[in-house]
Amino acid sequence: MKDSNPDRRIKKIHFQTGTLKNTSDKSSCKTYLFSGDDIPEEAKKIFNKDKIAELTGQWGDPDMGDPVQYHKVIVELTAGNILVYEVFNLAVMMFAFSDEKFKRLFRFIILLETAAENLEPERSGTESKIIKFPKKKDSDINADMLAEYEPGEAWLIFRMDIVVAEKPADVLFLMDIGSRFVFGHTIVMNEVPLYSEVESLMKNAYKMQKSWPEILYCSQNDPAKELFERNAAKKSIKFKTAPVRAFYEITFPVIGSFRSFTETAGSEGAKEKPYEPPDEEELEALTMIPDTYDPCPCASGKKFKFCCKPVYAEIVESMASAQEGRISRALKCLDEAKEKAGETPEILCRYAIVYSFSDKKKSYEYRDRCLALNPNHPRANYILGIDLKGQGKYKEALKAYMRAVENYPSCDRFHLNEVWNNIGSVYYELGEFQNAREAWEKALDYMPSDKLTRENLELLDDTENELAGEDLDLPGDMDAEVAGKSSAFGAEIKEILKGKDFSSIKEMNDYLMDYSMKKNRTPRAELGGLSPVMMAALLYEPVDSPKSPLKFSKKIEEEKLNKSLFFIDAKRILKLFKDLSPVKMTVSKNLNRKFVAEVLKVSEYKKEQETWLYEKKAMNEQDFWWLHIMRIIFDIAGIIRKRKGAFHIAKAGKEYLNRPGIELYTVLFKIFFYKFNMEYAVHFGPEIPEIQQTVNFSLFMARNHCADWTKPEDFSKKVIIDGLRMHERVKWESKFWTLEDAHEGRFIRPMVDFGLFDTRKDDSDPKGPGKYLIKSSSLLRKFIDFRFPEDNNRSGNFDIRFD
Repeated sequence: MKDSNPDRRIKKIHFQTGTLKNTSDKSSCKTYLFSGDDIPEEAKKIFNKDKIAELTGQWGDPDMGDPVQYHKVIVELTAGNILVYEVFNLAVMMFAFSDEKFKRLFRFIILLETAAENLEPERSGTESKIIKFPKKKDSDINADMLAEYEPGEAWLIFRMDIVVAEKPADVLFLMDIGSRFVFGHTIVMNEVPLYSEVESLMKNAYKMQKSWPEILYCSQNDPAKELFERNAAKKSIKFKTAPVRAFYEITFPVIGSFRSFTETAGSEGAKEKPYEPPDEEELEALTMIPDTYDPCPCASGKKFKFCCKPVYAEIVESMASAQEGRISRALKCLDEAKEKAGETPEILCRYAIVYSFSDKKKSYEYRDRCLALNPNHPRANYILGIDLKGQGKYKEALKAYMRAVENYPSCDRFHLNEVWNNIGSVYYELGEFQNAREAWEKALDYMPSDKLTRENLELLDDTENELAGEDLDLPGDMDAEVAGKSSAFGAEIKEILKGKDFSSIKEMNDYLMDYSMKKNRTPRAELGGLSPVMMAALLYEPVDSPKSPLKFSKKIEEEKLNKSLFFIDAKRILKLFKDLSPVKMTVSKNLNRKFVAEVLKVSEYKKEQETWLYEKKAMNEQDFWWLHIMRIIFDIAGIIRKRKGAFHIAKAGKEYLNRPGIELYTVLFKIFFYKFNMEYAVHFGPEIPEIQQTVNFSLFMARNHCADWTKPEDFSKKVIIDGLRMHERVKWESKFWTLEDAHEGRFIRPMVDFGLFDTRKDDSDPKGPGKYLIKSSSLLRKFIDFRFPEDNNRSGNFDIRFD
């Protein structure tokens, strides 16, 4: 996919690679310069497609490894931007974390490393002098970057909407980013404040801090940004802007506290309400709401604040009520919105959406009334596209979808993702697979985390793989008509077609389809009694999807959970975080030794496994490996957060301590087995992601086929299906290590730690110290169950329905 944005075109790439004995001494590294035709075309494509620009900064732990693998990439863009990437222990990082962002950066670096083999190194030992390394990057500001500022280094001007005398107004705040201290605020009745108002805010802040900051930030959509920039320039302060969402984490606690205080200001004994900043899910939801000064998503040409924002709350409640089947409540909300704003195209469109759940005729009527008022209304064109696609009018649907794309504001990531996903679905139905792929890739450009679009791309990969099979050698004159690409069981198909007489290609295809469906619904012993269709549902349905056959119990007594070492330690360590928060982190961003010492006092792991735990006087986090793993799990789950050089217990973490233990146990289980890279938990063998990808089948076999004592290697042999055993990554098998060993370390041992396998010593093998037997525990049988519907056929691609 081409990128016409000149700001993202690469001018030069400086690439440094090598191994370090000392992180301050890079004399063993080589530096390569890519410029002009030397820049690999594939690198340019990946840079834009994978959004490498947003991944700048330091990755990895310089203390993990001896020697340390080191890579540094400096990208100079034609617009003059300098992007710097520094990665320590690239291979270890890739092995340890299944982070999607790092995978993108990994691909880019490996491509440069391969291309560098054809270049002579520019120099060894020193940094390139051509590019000046900035202290902090100038673009793609995010919350983690803002957290790096020290008090006094950077200030931020931001706004909050209020109503004064029944008119919209703003509160303008000035904050120090490093300390989160708010210097002051002023109420602004117009979009652009007076110069004197801004000057007064700045001078009052100067009196408190006794110096000017290096940088002044504001939202890139702030209507007064030119005024702020002029004010900063007079004081020799650098001025920068960023999307408003980059500041959410530091501005919302201020806005929330201010709002809660003003809401109680008129009441007797008023005092400020306690305010909890938004958690990650809430922040993600906030990014879907247009900024006050963004163009309105209804394509009216007005700013959101002066268009649909006054009725946004009613619209959101209406859509939520309609989704829940409360149509009368949804219509009442829209009636209230209409009283405030009149019969606007946006409100008419929302009536069409609500009626689509109960009365198609009325839905079409309101949709057409909306388009009559505004033919370019993006959401009305979007639902028109859905209706046309449902009628099989694919070309007309594409036109409607494209009109929606053309009229949504470029900043409206959520809706643009939604439309491009559906465009991909239409192209898929038309058999235009390359167009479908490009549409779904564009959808991911807007929302990289979108699971639905990724499922569609996986479906497309499966379809193309099936079409890329071997040619069928069909009997008689059918060969010329239907010879093409077949599936992996082409020989079997040829056999069943022998002697059959079909009157048409369609009749033959229907026969083959019926045969395939029966075959795919037939249970197979090698799949533990599952049919291929059931196996597909087990492996490919997201674990939290209602369609997933894997079900987790929500009611288990704490006494049963206490069979899990992982759970016991997790709860005790979480309480330590609550009691000792904030917990200062080390330079390598691990838990400090003092906290580790406190953990060792309460750890059940330490008591149970003293035989292998080599305890030093002062232990680091990674000396106690399961503490290290648990800290990462807490981090991924959002139970703890990193802020300003310390770990803090998050709101969710506090709540888990007061809720039934099964809630904490379930989230720990899901994070470990589905989001955390399980391979990081062991210290041997190469990447075998298929072990984690087939974890649901392993759970099924453990739940249903491990009721008696068995050797771990015998259980693994039942679980490791042919596709995993034949994978090219398992060429490392030898007399020392096998796939069964890998499965034991990466699945069975964690299952024991989670209390899902019982163990006992294997007395049948006296020469094998440490040998043990396993069987499914009562906790496993209570916690996990499998329910397969009668017809569990996965087919088709997925549309995103309108909100």
